[in-house]
Amino acid sequence: MKKANLIVSAVIALLGIVIIIVSAGYPTAEAYGTGAPGPGLWPICISVILLLMSALLAAKTLGKGFKDTPLNLKTANHLRVYLAMTILVI
Repeated sequence: MKKANLIVSAVIALLGIVIIIVSAGYPTAEAYGTGAPGPGLWPICISVILLLMSALLAAKTLGKGFKDTPLNLKTANHLRVYLAMTILVI
């Protein structure tokens, strides 16, 4: 589980960085002249939260109190989630 947490943390951090880079290219509030926030505000805010949460997950995983348990993805609850995701995709 420790390795899985670190991989998920890295992927989410990378996703947050990519979204911030893309959102930085959006027009700013000054371009509209209305004083309202630009279209890049919310994606950047959410990406910053993603980065903070991925850092928190990594810190918690690497911390002293983390108990390493094996990752089992074949339980009945997991299978229900896989079925729901499949139905949503279809």
